[in-house]
Amino acid sequence: MRRLNPHFIIYLGLISLTFLLVFSSSLFINTNFRLSLILISLLFVIISGFFILKKSIEIFDPMVIFSAYYYTVVLSGIFLISTNFKYSDVFKNTSISPQMLSLLNFSLFYLLVGYLFTLLGYFCVYRKKTKIRIILERESQIPDFILNVVITTFLLIGLLNFAYMVFVFAGGKIFLYMKNVVILKYELADSGATTLGYLLAYTAMYLWFFKLLRRQKLSLIFLMFLVITGLMKASTGRITQTLVYLCSFIVIYYYFDIAKNEKVKNIRYVFSFLIFIMLGIGMYLLRIFSALSANKLEANIKDIFTIFSNNFGFFVIGKGNVPNIPIVMKIIERWADDVGFLYGQSLLKPFFTVLPSSIRPETAGYSLGLTIRQTWYSGIQGGELPPTGVGEMYANFGILGPFVGMFLFGAFCAWLYNLMLKTGSYWVLAIYSQILLGFIMIYTKGELSNLSLWYVLPIAFTVVLIKFLTYVSRVHKKIYQRQIG
Repeated sequence: MRRLNPHFIIYLGLISLTFLLVFSSSLFINTNFRLSLILISLLFVIISGFFILKKSIEIFDPMVIFSAYYYTVVLSGIFLISTNFKYSDVFKNTSISPQMLSLLNFSLFYLLVGYLFTLLGYFCVYRKKTKIRIILERESQIPDFILNVVITTFLLIGLLNFAYMVFVFAGGKIFLYMKNVVILKYELADSGATTLGYLLAYTAMYLWFFKLLRRQKLSLIFLMFLVITGLMKASTGRITQTLVYLCSFIVIYYYFDIAKNEKVKNIRYVFSFLIFIMLGIGMYLLRIFSALSANKLEANIKDIFTIFSNNFGFFVIGKGNVPNIPIVMKIIERWADDVGFLYGQSLLKPFFTVLPSSIRPETAGYSLGLTIRQTWYSGIQGGELPPTGVGEMYANFGILGPFVGMFLFGAFCAWLYNLMLKTGSYWVLAIYSQILLGFIMIYTKGELSNLSLWYVLPIAFTVVLIKFLTYVSRVHKKIYQRQIG
């Protein structure tokens, strides 16, 4: 008699336990929330099934990391119904529809459907991989001296750009400069200064990492410059982008590790991620401190940490730092009447963000998060309000959006993953690592504008430059050999 898969038995146990808890909880909560709790529990069971039934976990597989982040939808839903929307920043600043519970359940249904169709799109395009390989040997034709020149030049330009910014906007005081990150973007707009040189410094670090991996060794000075360039990234006030930049090196090394070894201890990389999550929380506290300072309010880091820890649910979930379910509810309720379906307009933004604003078409690069703020929530402090991937697809294509749009998103994830595995190229891996963390993982919360071409173009242009310099070097060497021959 064939034995049952132990993973399947564990999954059956999880399903039974989950719905036993749902039944027990429904006896004590508002009966109106029972369907909501069932939908949240069903989503939890489906996501957990993906992990439990998977034979092996490759933690930087797009669907693994997307699914792990999708658990935050479950947390957000539980927080909202357990607090009766009391701590939602959105509902503090707008009227609540009498059909709020129906909107909540429709939103949870679409978020559930969105996840299922992402899985479907992914596995329709995914190709079963052979052994993972990252090819560095064939790139040995690139001489070290060319890499050294490009790395040094790019780093120098980036560091000089950073030093200029610190000197102009903070009199050379780096702590003051970091303290004022909230107002820096407004000062940049007024002064005409730029941080474009930073991109060269970030690209230099990927080149340097390539060189070190080719030699199969890391260096302390590299880590020091990684911290410095990470500080440069943090000074732009983009917490998520800073974490994406730093963590992308972990992703690259992970696949390099897999290529060398049969078995890789995932726990080391999970632990590294947890460290960076703590770093992200620290940066978030710094941004709060910066905002208070900009508004001439007295505060210190200790006070801010106390406030944050005592109101953790509000800052993390209520303010929309995880998937903002109330935004999805509002899109379902009012988008068609107040704004009108976009029919793909917001999906064009990644292709136009690299163009100067002076030549960028007015109708291109539609910002969904900005429109949401301007239309309904101009009274909420902060930046744009991400619609979630499901919300964006609904805003573009109506009720079919979460079905078709999330299917195509899953297909894109699989295509990118297949490309990275097929080429085995370090350069494709460097691009993949940034898109994985900066777009795919957080699409649960964000929008397609997070798929920035700046993840691709600096590396692509730099590789072309290096290839060109290598070619010129070879031609010059041949000519020289003929002359002396």
